[in-house]
Parts: sequence; structure tokens; C-alpha cells
Amino acid sequence: METTNLSKIRREKMLNTISEIKKNITDEKMLTNLSMIENELTKKKYGLIWEEHEERVDKELETQIPTFEEIKDKEIISNPNEKFNFLLEGDNLHSLYLLEKTHKEKIDVIYIDPPYNTGNKDFVYNDCYVDSEDSYRHSKWLSFMKKRLEIANELLSSNGTIFISIDDNEFAQLKLLCDDIFGESDFVTSIHWKRSESQNNSAKQLAIVGEYILCYAKNKNTHYFNKIDLKSTALKEYRYTDEKTGRKFRRGTIVDNTRGKNILEIISPNGIKKPLKV
Repeated sequence: METTNLSKIRREKMLNTISEIKKNITDEKMLTNLSMIENELTKKKYGLIWEEHEERVDKELETQIPTFEEIKDKEIISNPNEKFNFLLEGDNLHSLYLLEKTHKEKIDVIYIDPPYNTGNKDFVYNDCYVDSEDSYRHSKWLSFMKKRLEIANELLSSNGTIFISIDDNEFAQLKLLCDDIFGESDFVTSIHWKRSESQNNSAKQLAIVGEYILCYAKNKNTHYFNKIDLKSTALKEYRYTDEKTGRKFRRGTIVDNTRGKNILEIISPNGIKKPLKV
């Protein structure tokens, strides 16, 4: 059963109204403005919508061309006949624009650790800290990230992969932004990693001990991480072959049977000690 798209109905009603208004208007400026409204109404209907902000560096790039300058007295090359790497220092958007000219579709792995936009002065926009009171802090952060991720996507090779660190503050927004730039179908996984062994006992709710790494591939269908060869003893366990795929598999229980070997002691409110298996 097809559902009724209420937003589409309202949008078409507004577009029809604008079309009728345009029939009775001859002023070129007014017609141009109405056409701009039509374009806004027909833009994408799913995904992130935010107030796009311009950075000072955007203005600079309109009139200035950044260049790389090699600092010879800082190079560390033990053998000039072997391959070596470059360390780029400067505004990241300047560097990305230059890399797009020199390394387009040539980068296999990109790792980005952007500002998390926590509101605790970890994110600088146009030389000013963006704090939690800034009503446009999410929009500024998304504008900042969008430009850089779009260039990163151009840099990835056909087998390229990008990893982006983030925490809860912008995880949801970043996931939607990356789906739009890299493609939802090329999302590999979200890696949740434990950043700290200690827990904050002063937390008012639950202590946060984890962060995330979003992973996208340039082409997920042809993308494979390096396989780890199994030892010969482990390979012997894969004695069966799947008739459809031809792949080896082994039979066994998938239930974790390693638990229950440690016994702790708990004390009830009345002082009675009881063993507890974990």
C-alpha cells in the first residue's frame, strides 16, 4: 500500500502557486527571485539541512593561490633512494585543495581526527572558539566538515578507505553528512572503541568511556581489508565446503562458553556472603 507523501503535496501546491504568480509578473528581478524560491523547494528532500556558513579561508582562496614550500632543513631522509613521506603544515583546507591538484584519486587511506565540537573550546571557526551557547555551532561545524570531506572523497583511490574519529556530540550529523558525500551504500562500519579504562564517577548520568570511528570505502563492492592467514591447526577445523559459494566453514556452537569460570563474592544487606559466577 502506497502511503501519502504530505510534504510532496504541500511542496507541489507551493510550486503551483508560484507558477500562477509568475504568469502575472513582468519584472525581471521579481521573476528571478521567484525562480530561486522554486529551486530551493525542489532541492533534496532527505538528509541534513543546515545554515551554511562561509569561512575566511573561502574568501582567501578566491584571490590567493596556496603553494607548498619545501623546508630542506627539516627533512628526515635516511636513504634518498627509498620512498619517503611528506608532512604538510598549514591550514588544512589550503593543503587539501593543493593535494586535489597533485594526488586526485591516488590516496589509499585517509584518517581524520576533526574537532568534536563539544562546546568546550575545541573547535575554532574563523579564529574564534565556538562554544555551546552559539546557536549555529552545529551549522558551522557541518559547513567546516563538508568542504574538507568532499575534497577527501576526490582524493581516495578506487580501493581507498577513509576513517573519521568522532564522539557523541556530532556522530549523528557526521553519519548523515558522510552518507551524502561518500554514499550510504559505501558505508563500511562504525567502530566503537574504548578510549579510557577509568570511569568518571562524577558523571550525573552514565560515564562515557567510548568514541567512534566511521569507515567508508570508495567502492564497497570491490573493497577488502587485508586478510589474516589462519594457522594450519585452525585451518584443519574448516572441514566442510558450502555448496553454493564453495567457501570452507566449520561446525560448532556460537554460544560463548568461556564465562562462568570466575567466582566473586557479594554481601547482601543483612551481611550474608553469597558466591556469584561471572
